[in-house]
Amino acid sequence: MSDILNGLVALHKYSFYLQVFGAALVFILVSILLLLFLGELRDEPRNISCIVAISLISLGLILFNVYVNMLRLRRKFPANWIFCCTIALLLALGNACLLPAQDGEDYVWVLEVMALICFYLLIGLWLPPQCPPMLYIALTSFIVCVVVFFCLLFMYRCCAECNILIYTIDATLWVFMCPIMLFQAQVIHGHQQTILPFLDIPLCSVLLLIDFLTCYTFLTGINDMIMATDIFSASNTKMIIDVASFYST
Repeated sequence: MSDILNGLVALHKYSFYLQVFGAALVFILVSILLLLFLGELRDEPRNISCIVAISLISLGLILFNVYVNMLRLRRKFPANWIFCCTIALLLALGNACLLPAQDGEDYVWVLEVMALICFYLLIGLWLPPQCPPMLYIALTSFIVCVVVFFCLLFMYRCCAECNILIYTIDATLWVFMCPIMLFQAQVIHGHQQTILPFLDIPLCSVLLLIDFLTCYTFLTGINDMIMATDIFSASNTKMIIDVASFYST
């Protein structure tokens, strides 16, 4: 009898994970397709409507905050799925309007972001016995930070011709997303509340979509960050001050 109950519990968990990660994958694929579709419609990056993008993202985040605080709506099917799908669509549309037309190199970031999400979700699945979840998150984040630091040090020593700033910005994302993703993974796997959030499956999927959009947008802006760093470097700043002083006199 206990074997049957254990089998039913395992099947119930499998169904839960399948719904959460399956819906999140659908949301992510739709966001990528919107990037492709809207990118084909735009001829030049200057045709991007930032006002539309900001409006869509703001509306999506407002609805997200309203939905999170409406417990009755979160427990009501199919209203919860309709609400979350609407939020996901608004955020995906806003992200697609915000970013310029993507090329093949940009979509490589999709693979890295998916790897980042899967890696942290798998780490968050396991919790050592008698270990508080928050302590596990803190220790794991510290270990990730140390490993990333030594990886950057290795890249700096062995790849003198590489632009280390690219890897530094990339590594920053992995470090800062670690505690956030681990906490979400702990909630999804039921380690924070000792139960799986079966009634919040749509909300968990939307959170994973937000993680994806945030990481992807950050990585696609690496070149802009490097350009800004070069502009405001010490030598360029001194040159700008000298030019300004020359024209002011």
